[in-house]
Amino acid sequence: MKKKLALLAATMMLTSLAACSEQAPASEQATDTASGISESTESTEPVTIHFFNAIIENVDWYEDVIDRFEAEHPNIKVEMEFQKDYDAALKVKFQTGDVPEIINGGSSQIYIDQGRFLDLSDMDRWWDRMLPGMKEVCTDYKTGKQFFITTNTSGFGLLYNKDIYEELNLTPAKTYDEFISNLNRIKQAYPDTAPLYVGSKDAWMLGQMMDVWGYSPIRQKNGNVETKRAMIENDQSVLGFAEEGSAPQLFADAILDMQAQGLFNSDFLTATYDNALDAFANGRAANLMQGLWAISLIQEKNPDFDGIGFAPLPSLVDGGQPVMLNAPDVKYFIGAESEHPEEAKIFLDYLFSPGLQKEFTELRQCPSAFSDVEADWGAMKDDVESALQDSLIVDWSDSPIGFAPDDIGRMIQDLYSGRYASSQEFAAAYASTFESCWAATYQ
Repeated sequence: MKKKLALLAATMMLTSLAACSEQAPASEQATDTASGISESTESTEPVTIHFFNAIIENVDWYEDVIDRFEAEHPNIKVEMEFQKDYDAALKVKFQTGDVPEIINGGSSQIYIDQGRFLDLSDMDRWWDRMLPGMKEVCTDYKTGKQFFITTNTSGFGLLYNKDIYEELNLTPAKTYDEFISNLNRIKQAYPDTAPLYVGSKDAWMLGQMMDVWGYSPIRQKNGNVETKRAMIENDQSVLGFAEEGSAPQLFADAILDMQAQGLFNSDFLTATYDNALDAFANGRAANLMQGLWAISLIQEKNPDFDGIGFAPLPSLVDGGQPVMLNAPDVKYFIGAESEHPEEAKIFLDYLFSPGLQKEFTELRQCPSAFSDVEADWGAMKDDVESALQDSLIVDWSDSPIGFAPDDIGRMIQDLYSGRYASSQEFAAAYASTFESCWAATYQ
């Protein structure tokens, strides 16, 4: 089997972004009527489908599943490609006509508007298996159709070391002031442990922090749906990026404040995502702002570390709620202009089978979106359910092309490096960059 696991050169990605111009075996599937999976007729001619994957944590699992699939479906070959800078790479693929059959990752609304993805609204054998409300989560707000399906939901919040918190008699903070107090207590008691670790060399980590934590004041005031609409339509009466006290300015203030107090890891700008997970797993980091998808990798790095807690992020504004993300974790699209969409559906039928989804759910440690998948998805279950009761629950935003988490993260790197004289200057640059990218994407 031919597979490719590719990383685009960083310089090419930066150039593109700067422009801003954006299981159960198959033999059981035929009889698994309860799951809604039906047997499909395959082409007699061997075909190759391309699986464009943005999930770094589970590359090995996907490779193994592809091997199993190909053993049972010799007429379909699956080539998986991983791209670290997913958004920019996907843009290039659409521009060049190199459209994958299966796209696994996020999506800009512009691609839905352009008809880049196959309408999956008639895939009842998948939707009939969904938990209540999950089809609505996958519904495009403009057309009422479904252009992707999610297999799992996930939370993003604060991963914290329970042992450290218990030893210092700390509880997860609900306000920013409480959060800073906790971090300083940790700094004083554990001088060799980073109070808050960020692997910001992988800029998307900072971009995700901005999306969940930084935009939370906007969502607190306007709600998730209105905020998502405002991002897509560039409604600055809602977003207010250029205003005094804007969400980007508040986020910048927090970053600069924690930097000044020495509450980050000393290698903030050079540390990677993998460094962050390793540091947390081995007691060199007390807190990470990260998603549940990181838990399995943390446990791989230190199987003996079982003191992982999960809590919402503290409110950035006085009187606001703590915030956590609870959103579709893994999304699958089929390229509308791809060569073999029916074979893509056959592979997804296989991938979505209850047995494989049980494996995936327990590996990823995120709840399944399927009603027929029973899985023990991890020790975080009680913490997550508690956090859901007390938090402002948010979804990922839908940013214009060229303003993805990697792009936002690079701006925050510049903030940390001193490129901007103040949080106000950062916010002004943020507003200007968003505007130019939005205009290039939608106009």
